[in-house]
Amino acid sequence: MRILFYKIIPIFLVICLVALIGIGEFIFWRVLKVSCSNDKIVEKNLPTSFVPDGKGQGPFRGDRWDKWANKDLSEWFLKDKTIEKIDIKNETEDLQLSSWWFGKNYPLEKRTVIIVHGINSSKRHYNQLMPATMLANAGFNILMFDQRNHGESSCPSGRYFAGTKEWEDLNTVILWLNEVKKIPIEKIGVHAVSGGTLAAQFLMAERDDIKAFSLDSPVFDFEEIVKSELAWNGIPPIIWKLAVFIGKFHGIDIYAKKPEDGITALDGRALLVFHGTEDTRVPFLHSERLVAHAKSIEQDLKFVKNIGSDHNEALLIEPKIIQENLIDFYEKHLK
Repeated sequence: MRILFYKIIPIFLVICLVALIGIGEFIFWRVLKVSCSNDKIVEKNLPTSFVPDGKGQGPFRGDRWDKWANKDLSEWFLKDKTIEKIDIKNETEDLQLSSWWFGKNYPLEKRTVIIVHGINSSKRHYNQLMPATMLANAGFNILMFDQRNHGESSCPSGRYFAGTKEWEDLNTVILWLNEVKKIPIEKIGVHAVSGGTLAAQFLMAERDDIKAFSLDSPVFDFEEIVKSELAWNGIPPIIWKLAVFIGKFHGIDIYAKKPEDGITALDGRALLVFHGTEDTRVPFLHSERLVAHAKSIEQDLKFVKNIGSDHNEALLIEPKIIQENLIDFYEKHLK
């Protein structure tokens, strides 16, 4: 009987381990799987004409979002109709990044802002299009692009890498602007939204020549975002460590790169942060911790608290505040 017991225990442990890995894999694909396409509501959106995400499709959930689904955004449409559609190539990884380039005063105007979207978003969503057209209508050049596995770009894996690979897509776009459009590096700024702020912060740590960054609803604490993303997907946050462990097998190590390293590496470069105080997707605590870290290293920044706004909702509640701050910021820092 005892011999049988000792034979069963290893088998039982192996079964438990396999089951645990299986659960971890399910969690991984549930949280980080992306669609490699656009929802039908937004797939025809262009800077010259766009609508919000449809009911149940917004950056936050419930009736609070659904009331915005039919919001008229025509005030923010791009006034100049010239949009250049480009596939920017990442030769190293054999990727094509579907992009839009527009700027009514180019080539005389060199000041250019790149718009960076987050997970399961794209250049066709209102929370990318509105800041883009606000700046473009004020005279800036704009480059919008879909990251790998999103929108109309190459989709090699159907997976989001939490900025750890996507920052390379952002860097590819910067190189293209400099080499093809002859935009001086010091005239390039980056506006990143939600999960796209991870790519921006990792880029901060890799490049010291981009002078100005604006972040809307930034992710800053990796452990906290893993917990909240699990909850967002209906998975108990208590098992966040299992999700982190499985992520390592797929090339996503949340401890290999830290957003705070990017903020530290700014070394006096310009930073603007927006965040809704009622954000249910990327909790407001992320910006509070980002600001606290910046202050601890004497990194200057401007922090705009969007009081009472959910995730990217300030663009709909108080768009003029976003517009004024973005234009003032880039006019000052991309001289």
